[in-house]
Parts: sequence; structure tokens; C-alpha cells
Amino acid sequence: MARLTGSEIRGLQGLLLDYFDRNSLVELLLFKLDRPFDCLVAPADNLESAVLKVIQAAERAEPPWTADLLRAVARQRPGVAPLQRTVERLLDRAVAPDGRPNCPYPGMVSFTADDARFFYGRETEIEKMLRHLRSQRLLLLLGSSGSGKSSLIVAGLLPNLVKSKLFPAGYLLVRTMRPGADPLDALAGALGGDPAQPEETAAALLAANPPAQRLLLVIDQFEEVFTPQITPEARRDFIAAVQALRRCESCTLLIAMRADFYPDLIDSDLWPVDATQRLELTPLRGEALKAAIVGPADQKDVRVEDALVERLLRDAADEPGSLPMLQETLVLLWARIADRRLAAVAEMDRRASRRRADAPATGDAGRGVGAAGARRRRAAGRDEVARGGALAGELRCDRAGLQR
Repeated sequence: MARLTGSEIRGLQGLLLDYFDRNSLVELLLFKLDRPFDCLVAPADNLESAVLKVIQAAERAEPPWTADLLRAVARQRPGVAPLQRTVERLLDRAVAPDGRPNCPYPGMVSFTADDARFFYGRETEIEKMLRHLRSQRLLLLLGSSGSGKSSLIVAGLLPNLVKSKLFPAGYLLVRTMRPGADPLDALAGALGGDPAQPEETAAALLAANPPAQRLLLVIDQFEEVFTPQITPEARRDFIAAVQALRRCESCTLLIAMRADFYPDLIDSDLWPVDATQRLELTPLRGEALKAAIVGPADQKDVRVEDALVERLLRDAADEPGSLPMLQETLVLLWARIADRRLAAVAEMDRRASRRRADAPATGDAGRGVGAAGARRRRAAGRDEVARGGALAGELRCDRAGLQR
């Protein structure tokens, strides 16, 4: 998206001050954006200054992560109309003076419900989940970090749930939550009542939302319950409440959790979970991965050239957690659109070859020559791959070279 103007920054700052306190801002940055609050804001800063610094940090970064911040804010406060309208207006602005269309890829954050028309590649899993929820009251969604669990639920399953002919109109009342720093309080907020009395709370919630007959409670990022920040007592109380909901006939549970916390789940009172109630989300491959690359661009009437698709497929092949890296690469590539085409592979390969050929003659002390320089360059290359895949690393290097 285009850089924010001064008045837009002040307007966004005012809205964040209205709807976020310091703790919720810390939680937003750490859990949703993986950006430690303390690295952006000094301890002595008041909330007004802290919010401004966060926005400015997002704007000044290369690439900016303002769009990621806006999407995260919208997800955290879904019912706040003034905030939602501001976020939508800022995200929908023209991306560049040349009329380049808005980027349909989310980058390093999850898809939102507003991005549902750009969500491709998980049609099989969506259909499987819909059919499961028609007949079962528990579904545990497991996947590695970055496999797209949150996106699958928010931009895939839930929008299709509304349209599905498997359920009568309005039959399911959906409530979503994340455990966060206080799981039991988050659960009470999602239910709008006392989670210690699940039957009564669910009945009251359904009665207040006709014609709903069943509550679908979505608990995303369930692994947060097993982190050291949650005390054993808080963990025990929350899991007991979830177990009580599990026994409630008018409630269906959809729990999404990172696969590396599976041993913690097995050791908890939620276990056992029957194999028929578990769905393991595997990495996107083949045609499904190609659809995730090409589909969003098609929605914007932009063609992704075949050579680029093949390159992206090679970079992401069977790598767990590669989806955010792939999305980030596509965001970086989107800035290079020409004639409504995403291409750039051949040109970047030529530039990368020139950089490699020129490197020993530059005299750049930071890069160095000889064995020590080679080791530094290999380490930098590994860092680039870790931070966004091979192609994303080349895009960053190319951009940095153009800026020097």
C-alpha cells in the first residue's frame, strides 16, 4: 500500500488509542505480527507516544509492514465499525501512482475474512471440514507453524460455511477466540457468559441469536495455552471449561493448534481425541500450491508468468511453513508489475549473476573477499532464505542494490 500521509497517521493513532491499551497493543504485536513491543517502544513512553512509534516503525521499514499492522488491528477488533472503516479505506487506496492494483497477497500475516476471494488452494480441506462439522462436534486442526491454519479457518472455512447447503441458513452461530494471556477470560468474552456453566451459557447465546441452533466455537492458536506465560492453574481451568463445552450437546468445537505442541495436548485432560476428529494440514503442493499463487492475481486481472510460477513452486516445494515466505515473495514481486504481468525471474537472475561477478571487485569491507568473505556471504545467504525463501532474498538484494 502507499505510504500514509501525516493526517492518516494521526487518525490511525487516535483510533488505536480509543480501542487498545498498552497490554493489548503488546499482545497484538507479539502474537499476531511477531514484533516485540519493547524493540519498538521505550519503557518510559506513554501510550500516545508508543502507538505513534509503532505506526512509524511500520511505515519506515523496508518493506513497510503497515498493511500487516492494519489487518491485524482489524482482526483484533472485528466489531468496531469506525476502526474497520478506517482500515478498509487505507488498505483499499491505490498502491502506486501508475494505477497498479492493490496486492491480493497478505504477506507474512494470515488471510482475513475480507480476503476470502483471494484464498486459493485449500478447497479439498474446506469441503472435508464442512462435511465433518455437519456430523461431528469436535475437529482438531493440526499443522506446522506457517502452514495456513488460521487462513484456512477465517478466509476458507467460515465464508464457505455461510454459503454451504450442508447447513440450514443461520443454523450455526460462530464465535472465535484465541487463548492469549488470559484464556478463561477470552473464553468468557467469546461466549458472552460464564464458561463454568456451558449448557446455560450456550443456550442463552443461541436464544439471543435466532434462528441459530448450534454454537460453533473456534479456538485458534490453541498452543498458547501450553506456553510458559500461562500458569498451570490457568491452563487447568481453561482446559476444564473446554472439556465441559465438549460435552455440551448444543456446542461444536473447532480447535486449531501447531503440531509441535502435540505432546502437550496428549499430556492434557483434553486427550484422547479420536483420529476421526483430527485433520492434519499438510504443506500445499502441486496444483493446489499453483492455485494459491495464480488465483489471487487472476482476481486482479494480473497474469503470473509460467516461469515465475515454476520458480516459486521449486522454492516452496514440500517445505513446512513455507506459505508466509511465499506470500511475502509475491508481495515483493507485486511492486514490479508491468503490463498486468508478474514476471521478473529472468531479469533478477541476470542481476544476481552481475552482483556475484562484481562482488570481489567492489572492495566492500562488509562483504570481504577470500575465505572469510565467502563465509560471511554464505551466512548472509542462509539468513535470506530463512527470512523469506530464495527468491524473496534475491528481491531484497536487488532492491538494496538499486537503492545504493
